Amino acid sequence: MEFAKNLTLEAPVTEEAAPSLSAVEGLLRHLHQENVEYCHWKSNEHLQAALLGITDLDMLVDRHQSLKLSRMLAEAGFKRFAAVPHRSYPGVEDYLALDRDTGTLIHLHLHHELTVGEKNLKGYRIPWERFVLSTRCYAPREGIYVTQAEIEMVLLFLRSALRIRSRDRLMAWLGRPYFRKALMNEYAWLKRKIQADALHEISAGLLGIRATRVVEDMIAGEPSLPQLVLLRRTTRKLMESYRTFGAVGARLRRWLREIQVLRLQVVRRRTQAPVTRTLPSGGVTIALLGADGSGKSTLVRELVKWLSRKVDARSLYYGSGDGPSSLLRLPLKWAYDRLVNDSRRHQAAPSTPNREGASTESTVRRMAKRLRPIWALLIAYEKRRKLRWAVRARNRGMLVICDRYPQNQVMGYNDGPLLSSWLTHRSRLLRVLARWERAPYQWADTHPPDIVVKLHVTPDAARQRKPEARPGQTQKKANAIRRIEYSPPTRTVDIDADDSFSQVLLQVKRCVWDAI
Repeated sequence: MEFAKNLTLEAPVTEEAAPSLSAVEGLLRHLHQENVEYCHWKSNEHLQAALLGITDLDMLVDRHQSLKLSRMLAEAGFKRFAAVPHRSYPGVEDYLALDRDTGTLIHLHLHHELTVGEKNLKGYRIPWERFVLSTRCYAPREGIYVTQAEIEMVLLFLRSALRIRSRDRLMAWLGRPYFRKALMNEYAWLKRKIQADALHEISAGLLGIRATRVVEDMIAGEPSLPQLVLLRRTTRKLMESYRTFGAVGARLRRWLREIQVLRLQVVRRRTQAPVTRTLPSGGVTIALLGADGSGKSTLVRELVKWLSRKVDARSLYYGSGDGPSSLLRLPLKWAYDRLVNDSRRHQAAPSTPNREGASTESTVRRMAKRLRPIWALLIAYEKRRKLRWAVRARNRGMLVICDRYPQNQVMGYNDGPLLSSWLTHRSRLLRVLARWERAPYQWADTHPPDIVVKLHVTPDAARQRKPEARPGQTQKKANAIRRIEYSPPTRTVDIDADDSFSQVLLQVKRCVWDAI
């Protein structure tokens, strides 16, 4: 890379500092204080979005400073996650951090090597890391080192050429351009920044004269698929020496990975197999407890939505109300809901005699009492299956977010056993059924979650959020939740759920992140 010594780089212009997340600022401060060689090496056109956690940070680092870098990342609040085998690439690590001020999850792709190529394979390692780092430029407005524009342009063309597959040629023949909006925006942004002489010297030194002519033709006009195919052809001999797999092995490996990705995407919500990234230190189970109106179901949905963009997170509903239920329990739910609706309709109708409305309500109560044992056994059956599912998912390094959790401390309600009175019944059959029903609750008691978040809400606030909730019942459940205790190593966090939803969600995010 001797040709790099003769390059004249344009001096940066001082601009007003661009906004960024405090967690990102902390990481950059550590990197600069410790003199770690790094640069944000691609997609600098939307660097501002990366600094705000909207897109990923792609940093190339000096691999000889790996130990120092691991310590600094931990100090900056970044945690390492392991990509599943069909999504992992040599020389690339995944780190995530929580910006505690905004609740934004920051994803750092740490590149020790320039690994590029086809989607789901990245079958080439381009040994230009030393050159890219030695010619990096400082972006004063963003406060971060970035790749020199001419080098980034060459890498953009080469990465695009090496990603071409047969299906891309077919789609181009059908009229779909290969260089679509995102790539064209990046190309146009870099084109405004490059110097023709510097680009020629860099491209000739890295790719050769023939490939440089193709690069310059794309700069003169607009890049197209035929030009990228030509660039790939003119650099074939050079790229062969950079291959990670043989031609046949690479194709087979890519196909297998694509099939695995498609299969897991189809069964993602039901499978216990990781799909994206897991925790190397082991999975975590988080349970949210709270009375009706505390917002736990909405919080669970938001947490899973927040986490599953980057890591394997699943939700489980352990209640018996409006959430998902087994097929065996659906007929009971349907019959009960219909009877309740009939009762409410009779009570609301002004022309309906009170005697008829009272009779319907009495029928509902008698039906509920008769069906309660069957209901309790079906609920216990569901909890057995869900507890088993949660343990397997957690053991594979996933995050399991639970809406409620079975408990064996409060009987008759709040996700506790419903048939505890039968344990001392004179009928042997009823005692056996009661013990069978209680078994999953006892198992859950000996296998508690890693973290329990208790959402405490006042009856007035609960009634405003859920008018159909009965104040007495809400207070009863809230008091029971305060009494439920978990022994170490389970960590229990108490949160005032009367606050605004955004504040409660931010507090829960912080608790979850601290538990990971």
